[in-house]
Amino acid sequence: MLVSPRLLVFALAVVVNLPAALPAQDSNAAELIRNYYLRYLQRQPTRREVSTWVTTLQTGQTPESIRGLFLASDEYFRLQGNSPTTWATAVFTELRGREPQPFEVRSLLQQVGGVSREQRIQLVQLIQSDAAPPAPTPMPAVPARAQEVAATLAAEARQFVQLVQVASNTRIGQRLTPPANDLVAACDRFRRTLTPDVTPRQRQRAFQDLRQTFQVIAEANDLYGSLPNANTVVSAMARRINALAGMGFE
Repeated sequence: MLVSPRLLVFALAVVVNLPAALPAQDSNAAELIRNYYLRYLQRQPTRREVSTWVTTLQTGQTPESIRGLFLASDEYFRLQGNSPTTWATAVFTELRGREPQPFEVRSLLQQVGGVSREQRIQLVQLIQSDAAPPAPTPMPAVPARAQEVAATLAAEARQFVQLVQVASNTRIGQRLTPPANDLVAACDRFRRTLTPDVTPRQRQRAFQDLRQTFQVIAEANDLYGSLPNANTVVSAMARRINALAGMGFE
């Protein structure tokens, strides 16, 4: 009786207790799996792990779907610090070849509603599919001058708060404290919009809120007029507001 060469190799492997050589196709699959372990899980796989994944490939799963399962795995999630944002950013970068914008990450996490293993698989599939957010249209650059003016305005708003605090025990101080604090908060909100991932419309709304908040103080001249240096600070803030308006934030 003739024995096929392949069967003979397996028989010899059993006799001498050595691993049998895999067929060429299985060897390619095993190499793919080992590469996934090294790339995504940063370790060597066990023989059983390789065998299990090779079997999964043989049942019809594609290499891309297997890669998605690695990226959605508990082990890969732990390597990203168990942070949903860090993990989603890493997955997006790996699959799309570019870093996502913060709003893209937020959108994806909101769509799947969490980071359980099933939800992570769903998020990976979203990124792999056409359902993932498209590459964002570049936002108009924020002039560096606008950031400088906004920073100066915020500093002046805090200076105004300090002037008001000196009179905190008086009727003037009590009436000016809330709008002065509101102005500081509005300055900070506006400054947070001076980043590339914020739309011009959002920036415009923040500026409108800032301008309206400042107007409350500007119309209280009968109150702050008696505070030392307050007129000078308010006039300076008015110039900053007008400068920002001239940059197109209105």
